[in-house]
Formats: sequence, structure tokens, C-alpha cells
Amino acid sequence: MVVVLDTNVLVVAVGGHSGAGQPCEDRCAACVRQVLASGRIAVDRDGEILREYRRQFPRGRRGAEIPGRLDQMRRTGRIESKECGWDAPGVARVPEALQCLDPSDRKFAAVALAYTPPVPVLNAVDPDWWQCAEACAAVGLVVEELCPEALEQGT
Repeated sequence: MVVVLDTNVLVVAVGGHSGAGQPCEDRCAACVRQVLASGRIAVDRDGEILREYRRQFPRGRRGAEIPGRLDQMRRTGRIESKECGWDAPGVARVPEALQCLDPSDRKFAAVALAYTPPVPVLNAVDPDWWQCAEACAAVGLVVEELCPEALEQGT
């Protein structure tokens, strides 16, 4: 299965978000383990998503093994790169309906929408996806909320 992983899923999976709660961390960790072991991750061809992942997990910090695991996935063809248009540096072009997303999240939506049908975006605690749920659905974008309880609590 091909998915787009919002960076917050990786952060929560390694315990890097204090408001997520243990059940949310456990779900994200299980999801990340599954994707790293046998899934495929969709990213933008320009490397914005992979750079964001690397910024979140520098050497010597919790989750520092993630960039290496992603490099291994890339070498084995399990990272799929898709072309995106850009409105500004780091801000991907998305349909008008998705202007409700934070500019930094639009790259995830653009990559997911580059597939026919769109692949799912996995989210843990970023409220933008939840707040834009109707707009996402209107353009055929599926967002899998791994931690709906965290979003309802406003973490």
C-alpha cells in the first residue's frame, strides 16, 4: 500500500509530541513500523518532504534512525516520487478547495492527489487535516486520522 505520511505521524511515533497520549503514540508507532517494513511512501520529486523528515530527526535524537530507514526504502524502490507544482518555495500547488490547509501541509496533499485515485494521507495530531475534512473529501483526498481523540482535545 502506498501512503503519504505527514511528518507529525513520525514525530508522534517516537514520542516526540507531549500532547498525543500513549494510545496515539502506540497507533502511530505500529503504523510507522508497518509502513517501514512493507509499505511504500509517496513523496514529492523535489525532495521537500524527505528534507522535512530529516530536519525532524537529526543525529543523536529520538527517532534518529528514521532517515536511515527511509534511505533504505529509497534504495529498494519503496519511496515513490511524484511531480508537484509549487506556488512558492516549499508550498505546493493544490486545488482551490484545499487552501484551508497550512501551506506547509499542502505538499502532502499535492503528492496524494498526484495518484489516480489519490493515495491516503496519514495524520496523527495536525488539526488542519481535520478542519479541512470536507474540502479534502470534495477533491477525493482521503485523510486517515490515526488519533481522532487527540484532535478532539485540540492537541
